This record gives sequence, C-alpha cells and structure tokens, in this order.
Amino acid sequence: MAKKGQVFQQYTDDFKLEAVKDCIEGSPSYEVVATRLEIRNSTLSLEQVRLLDLLSTKGALTFTEITELQGGHKSATSNRLKKLIQKNYVQFEQKENDHRIKHVVITVKGLAATKLANELSYKYL
Repeated sequence: MAKKGQVFQQYTDDFKLEAVKDCIEGSPSYEVVATRLEIRNSTLSLEQVRLLDLLSTKGALTFTEITELQGGHKSATSNRLKKLIQKNYVQFEQKENDHRIKHVVITVKGLAATKLANELSYKYL
C-alpha cells in the first residue's frame, strides 16, 4: 500500500514496450527482465497477469476452476493467488447460500493492472 509522500518510479512507453517485448520473446522469467532493465519492485509475473486476465474475462472462479483452466498444479495456483491477494489484485468471496464455496474475484486494482498489461501487449504486437 502506498504511503504518504511516497514517490513512484515513472517509466516511458518505450521502456514499457521493451519490457513487454522481452517477456514475449521468451525471457526465462519476469525477474530476469526486471533485473536487466533495472526495474525496482517488479510486481506481477507473467503467470499472475494471465490469471488476472482469466478472471477479468471469465468472472468469479473457484480455486479448482482456475487450476483446471490454467492447466497447472494446485500449489502453483495457491502461491499465485496468495501473492495477488497480498497485493490487493484479487479477493475471495463466499457464496451466499453455501459458505463452503469460495470464489476468487478480481478487484478494481486487478482490473486496472490487467488493462495496462493488455494495452502494452497490443501496442507491442
């Protein structure tokens, strides 16, 4: 969460496009790209962006549905969701009539991040 008086790093569109290009062209990980471009506080991995995109298009999904749609392991989905929840990109909501079922819902901050990632991707492509 931002603190009063905190100054955020501003990046140019060209710089952002270079980062997206590196990710698309097969850099091993987001961290490698962030290190190479000297990006501080890299916030989202490619897998996290894909999860946010999935939630923005499909709507609220259960943990199992997300794991099945992404074709990964439950542990990977769990780790991804924990990080996104900590950063307030997603949240859990319980079903009204059955409190055993929790849905993962994208937040406004998550929608904004997804929109930015999509704009940068489309601009590059």
